[in-house]
Amino acid sequence: NPAWEQALGYTLAEVVGRQVQELESWVAPPEVQQEIFEGALRGGWRGEIQNRHKDGRLIPFSLATNIVRGADGEPLATIGISRDITEERRLQEQVARASKLAAIGQLAAGVAHEFNNLLAAMSGYAQLTQAEPTPQMMQRLIDVVLEATARGAEITKRLLNFARPAEPRRQALSVFQVLDAALALVQHDLDQAHIDVSRTYPPEIPPVWADEQQLQQVFVNILINARQAMPEHGSLHLEVVSPRRTCRGPECVGVRITDTGPGIPPEDRERIFDPFFTTKGPPSSSGQGGTGLGLSVAHGILEAHGGLIEVDSRVGSGTTFSIWIPVAREAAEAPTSEPTAAQRAPSAATPGLSVLLCEDELPLRDLLTQVLTDRGHDVVAVAAGDAALRLLRQRAFDVVVTDVLMPRADGTEVLAALREHRPDCSVVIITGQADWATTEGLRAAGAQAVLPKPLQLQEFVEAVEGTATQATESP
Repeated sequence: NPAWEQALGYTLAEVVGRQVQELESWVAPPEVQQEIFEGALRGGWRGEIQNRHKDGRLIPFSLATNIVRGADGEPLATIGISRDITEERRLQEQVARASKLAAIGQLAAGVAHEFNNLLAAMSGYAQLTQAEPTPQMMQRLIDVVLEATARGAEITKRLLNFARPAEPRRQALSVFQVLDAALALVQHDLDQAHIDVSRTYPPEIPPVWADEQQLQQVFVNILINARQAMPEHGSLHLEVVSPRRTCRGPECVGVRITDTGPGIPPEDRERIFDPFFTTKGPPSSSGQGGTGLGLSVAHGILEAHGGLIEVDSRVGSGTTFSIWIPVAREAAEAPTSEPTAAQRAPSAATPGLSVLLCEDELPLRDLLTQVLTDRGHDVVAVAAGDAALRLLRQRAFDVVVTDVLMPRADGTEVLAALREHRPDCSVVIITGQADWATTEGLRAAGAQAVLPKPLQLQEFVEAVEGTATQATESP
């Protein structure tokens, strides 16, 4: 009909009278045709297909088919009604892009709010100290800066976990042990708030297949939420539930954490897993408030595990979080990795190392140069990757310290050049993108240590001197 001709570009004369096999270049593939025909015989088929336009483009169509039967009930023919849904798909993509941009905007606004709070405190105390540089004010400024950088580092870490959840290092675990370990971390806070804790741990619960550190983080985040929901007193009940099959598919062991707090209003329940959504106000030194990232991180971790997190809450009746973790089925424990250079016990100071430092941020470059120089090392500092590559062609270094994201050649290029031309040189990577995938990729590429920013200076020194000692001792 004319609508078909217009949608696919073929005329009536080009189609009528031809065998369907000749038209397979522009109608649905044979296996799809078979599925549609069998569906029509069973009472009708509805779905979406793609037909090819005369000019080669694939056009999306919705299709509904049925069987035309004779007086004796025998099928005589199929009849189908199709509709070009190109414009619908275009509008859906626009809506999806708009929704994604809105989510990114909300995330950016949350990040800006959190970091502006940190910057405001540091800037304010710096201005006061500049006007009144007393020892007391200087000490207060130092305390504020250290507290703000620690909070900023935690926000960044959780944000990276949300954006790029680490690939879990799974092994068979006792859910009781992981839950008790998480509880031990927050037990002091629970005692301070006079919160009673009870447990229901049934026997013969199978081990779960999970990353121990990540699973513990999920439990800690939810326990902290419960503690903050009951600031003065209350009850907390931990229950381990026998395995059941979840909507995600695998058989899972359940953990229910129930508090007697005020509950979550209906308008908030749909948003509690959104990043930076919090009803607790900004973080404070008293332990109240939150970043709004804990539950979103927990959700991402469980999703990466193939598990599930659910919430059941009524205003005035408390809240229950149900965490479902896949059961370990005939799975050997994941092999433990060798400790990294930064994790090994550091050796005594190794003065006289030749160090190439590649860092594009001037204040950090000057700081690290000063720290290493004070330790007796010979440091050459550059601000770009191409400068580092030129120096590596000219002379040998004991250790190369490099950031990842740098102008004109990044840290991965420097690392690749070293592994090819100077395999005896130790490499320490410093990066603000120290998520699990990035860290493991850099180690696999040959980095002896990968340190997250903001740096702990003692850890940095131990990594530089420790990796150099190991390189010297290697056969």
